[in-house]
Amino acid sequence: MTSPLPKRPKVLDTDRIPMASNQCSWCAHLHDHQGAHRCCDAFPKRDSIPMTFWMNTTKHTSVVKGQTGTAVFELHPEAKAAGTGPKT
Repeated sequence: MTSPLPKRPKVLDTDRIPMASNQCSWCAHLHDHQGAHRCCDAFPKRDSIPMTFWMNTTKHTSVVKGQTGTAVFELHPEAKAAGTGPKT
């Protein structure tokens, strides 16, 4: 079984936004671990994850205004099991 988690965020989409996030791509709440839609439990609409989280300039460690529910960054279970995680 291959992991849905990217090794490193290097590929850029057509908008020049990384398809993988050093924070969000490792999160258990991300909906698409290929990075195509930038949405999660907290920001469920397509491309709604704030760029400050996606670009890893702000850590999503507490609930913020505008998000849905109470989901915050939680390391994906496969990353936990492998002993890996985001580069901080």
